[in-house]
Amino acid sequence: MINRAKIVILAKSCCTACMRFPFIIALGALAATGFIGCVSALTSEPSPDDPLNSAIFRVNMLDARSHASLETVREAFDTVMVAEGFTRTRLDRTDNEAELTYRGEGDVPVVVKLKTFEEFTNIRIRYRLTGDEHLSRRLLEKVIQELGGAPERS
Repeated sequence: MINRAKIVILAKSCCTACMRFPFIIALGALAATGFIGCVSALTSEPSPDDPLNSAIFRVNMLDARSHASLETVREAFDTVMVAEGFTRTRLDRTDNEAELTYRGEGDVPVVVKLKTFEEFTNIRIRYRLTGDEHLSRRLLEKVIQELGGAPERS
């Protein structure tokens, strides 16, 4: 005869194992898709020669590069953002980095991070808190148009 306590213990251990199995499968699928995304992000980089077409949307930011200097790119963003109805609410700047925060209608935030390197300026745009690839690309396109005659870095 089987003891009642043994049946209860067996039932509890079975249910615990069954509950863990779907969680493990879901965790594995999530890790696999995240890994694939990381690999593609590591193998391709934006090109300063073609900033619009080579821009990459990662997590919640659009990442692009330009041959223009940090100050020239910053001025282009100020011009474009004012024309789009945004107001710059913050500017944090060092010698080789700048972070600009703009607010638009409905208090929509846009954060632009610029970092200068020897050969290019890296541009990162986050439209809203979660990021909006389409609107970020539209802003980048207008900035590139504004940079049209921007001098090459010396």
